Amino acid sequence: MHYANAVENDGIDDVNELNQAIAAPEQVGLQDQEDVDMEDVQNIGPPMQIDLRRKVTLFLLKLRELHKVPGTVCSFVASELVNILQMSKAKVHSELDAALLEDGVNRDAIATAMAVIQSTELEDIFHSLEDNRKLSGYVQSEFPYVEPIEFVLGVDIKGKCESTQYIPILKTVELLLQNEDIFAEVVQGHMSEDGKLRDFCDGAFFRENVLFASDSSSLQVELYYDDFNIVNPLGNKVKNYKLVAFYFVLGNLSPQYRSKLHVLQLALLCKSKHLKKYGFKKVLQPLINDLAVLEKDGVCVNKNGHEHHFRGTVSFVSADNLGAHSLGGFNESFNGLRISRFCMATRQELDECLTVESCEMRTRESYNAQVTMVSEDRTLATAYGVKTDCVLNELEYFHVTRGLPSDIAHDLFEGLVPEVLQNLVLYFVSEDYFSLDHFNTRIESFSYGKTDRVNKPTRMASTVADFRVKQTAMQCWCMLRLFPILIGDKVPEHNPQ
Repeated sequence: MHYANAVENDGIDDVNELNQAIAAPEQVGLQDQEDVDMEDVQNIGPPMQIDLRRKVTLFLLKLRELHKVPGTVCSFVASELVNILQMSKAKVHSELDAALLEDGVNRDAIATAMAVIQSTELEDIFHSLEDNRKLSGYVQSEFPYVEPIEFVLGVDIKGKCESTQYIPILKTVELLLQNEDIFAEVVQGHMSEDGKLRDFCDGAFFRENVLFASDSSSLQVELYYDDFNIVNPLGNKVKNYKLVAFYFVLGNLSPQYRSKLHVLQLALLCKSKHLKKYGFKKVLQPLINDLAVLEKDGVCVNKNGHEHHFRGTVSFVSADNLGAHSLGGFNESFNGLRISRFCMATRQELDECLTVESCEMRTRESYNAQVTMVSEDRTLATAYGVKTDCVLNELEYFHVTRGLPSDIAHDLFEGLVPEVLQNLVLYFVSEDYFSLDHFNTRIESFSYGKTDRVNKPTRMASTVADFRVKQTAMQCWCMLRLFPILIGDKVPEHNPQ
């Protein structure tokens, strides 16, 4: 579990609580002595219990992990806050000293009062955490942190170790289930009561999975696989900075609770070139071993003295088309004979297959048979569209033919949707309902909501010959939803388009 997740799971109001405590001096009991009677004294409760070190740690951790403030800047902030607290203390010391002397308080009483504010706990805490290494050390020891494990894959020609970093998924799941809200979501479930399809747990693949069908509270591990560059290198240096990451999220959580980026848990990280060199089987073996344990033995969580046992498996793996084909053992070229990971249709037949019923779908049995034949004769890989077995098929309750869903970001919002929108706009322009300039004006002047504002479409070409709908996936999704509102008043009511 990385630091950002620890921050989010610990509650977002911790700093607010600290501010409220500081801004409420009446709770400390500083009142005029003549206003205090015995009844007031008897009603004074115990001192406020606040874990200031935890509050300060969360404050600095949120700066670093959520707001992406560099560690050196966090150290600077902590150091400056120490200086500010010291100056504030000196100012209070001076003003309090003068006020007490003016009221005739003797020097001994003043010295006693000054000793109380001589050293503040908050100042000491900021001072102890201003070093970035000390902050990380405290988080690792006191927060729900799962330490990554390095697995050596091999050595390069220079004798340097090539490795992968794995965050044990079993330990992460156990910590997640310690959270009361997550535990309740897993136990209660969120299957549709009216039979409508709203989530994976409402579909046929969920019902046909032996483990999920026997226990609806079984843990649904949704994996996410992607490559990314940590910098912007040029030339042949790109491969040195490209990483492969496997994340996961529990599908037992309702969609509204797992749709945030911070909910994703990192499971494995390695260099992309190491994955290509050693293959999925070797890189993913630590993850596969733990998932096999999760299927067979599960994890135990103690709640109020009762042991709760949960088994689980991978429900599906989200990835882009290239990544899904690579992980699934399918051909990575989309110009071959069979290019689909879902069916056996050839590239030419796909232009005519408009429904699932018209295609021969891939099955567990056919896939396994084809893998066996391809292993004996590599030339058959082109005919079947399969190169090798998927490493995840080692799991008992998962198979690749049911576990690699479509990549809607590329297939729809960067593929089909822009094409449809482009043809619709050009048709309406040809019918003289509006001009491309007017369409662009509508896009730019439309009052977008808060969530759509960051994904609003950009201006496109004003000539028919150059007009193309080239937007990001989220911009196309935004345009598709708002398209009727953008130009609906310009299109005749009974237009068939």
